[in-house]
Amino acid sequence: MGRGLGQAAGAVMVVALVASSSFAADAPSFTNVTSGVGLTGRIGYRCAVGDIDGDGYPDLLLHLPSDFGTGDVLNKQVVLVNRPGSDPGDPFSRTFVDFTAASGVRATRAGAPSGHQSDGVVLADVDNDGDLDAFFFVYVHQNWTLTGRNDLMLNDGAGHFTYAPNSSFHSEPVYNTTDAAWLDFDNDGCSVPAILDRGWARFSPSQGRRDAHSAR
Repeated sequence: MGRGLGQAAGAVMVVALVASSSFAADAPSFTNVTSGVGLTGRIGYRCAVGDIDGDGYPDLLLHLPSDFGTGDVLNKQVVLVNRPGSDPGDPFSRTFVDFTAASGVRATRAGAPSGHQSDGVVLADVDNDGDLDAFFFVYVHQNWTLTGRNDLMLNDGAGHFTYAPNSSFHSEPVYNTTDAAWLDFDNDGCSVPAILDRGWARFSPSQGRRDAHSAR
């Protein structure tokens, strides 16, 4: 298939914590509700969870696996928003609906509606406006050309994403990023990305970048 090691995709599955009559009343159990919430047949390589449209329910941002052997590396982003389910009388009836096209996450910084390359995403309120923004990162496991780059998209509060203005971050090298996380490491009220770059941990704080070598 041409995929790098560790890039095998898996089925997306949701389990619900419910009380079961087969157990004691104070011992809840898990039930597989994947088919009931609209996720049958969905696959994912990476998954981020967060309320991107401000309705109080968690949504899903998936990434399909890239195939660097064939060059199939674009438009791997999938957005599934959490909506009321088929039973209007049940407040716990929910289902996931594909919101990818409307979300804008496959757009390119050059303005094309599709063609975005990324392999994962982490969510945080970067601009302190009360909604979750998205830091997309690119990871190439083996020695194929790294054509995409890490980038930030801002949320309008309703799950529609557009690219943040260019900043000093865009003049830095193209990092081959295995994972990333947001943190306010100096308690100044601003979240900054911590990037794991093939054996290097990198901070990009508002006052300069600090690099710390990590174990491979």
